[in-house]
Amino acid sequence: MTAVVRPLPCAYEGPRGDLVQITTMWCWRDVYPFALVLNIEPGTPSWVFARDLVALGLREPTGDGDVHVRPVRSCVQVVLSPPSGRAVLTYDRTALAAYLAATEDIVPPDREHEFFDVDGELSRAGVLA
Repeated sequence: MTAVVRPLPCAYEGPRGDLVQITTMWCWRDVYPFALVLNIEPGTPSWVFARDLVALGLREPTGDGDVHVRPVRSCVQVVLSPPSGRAVLTYDRTALAAYLAATEDIVPPDREHEFFDVDGELSRAGVLA
């Protein structure tokens, strides 16, 4: 298994509009090449969303439901909207693009299916006997 784990600093805007500089942890694994995992703070739930969502969000606003990604000048905002509130994480676009490129060097876009064992995952979930 290959992983790309990287801390990325960002400006965090919480539900009350307060702005704080924090470091988040991003994780990608080749066994789940479609997914990125974002940890905002140790001990809190992780956010899991599509790698291609972030790739598109570097260039244009995208997203649906609880996760949206949009470019803003030289930055990229990841907007998280769980039932408990809303958080806006503003990253340097170059840093987030470099992280994404590191994952794409291992599993290129549109080739994720070559690295993901669908039958194995369904078997582990008990869907396939």
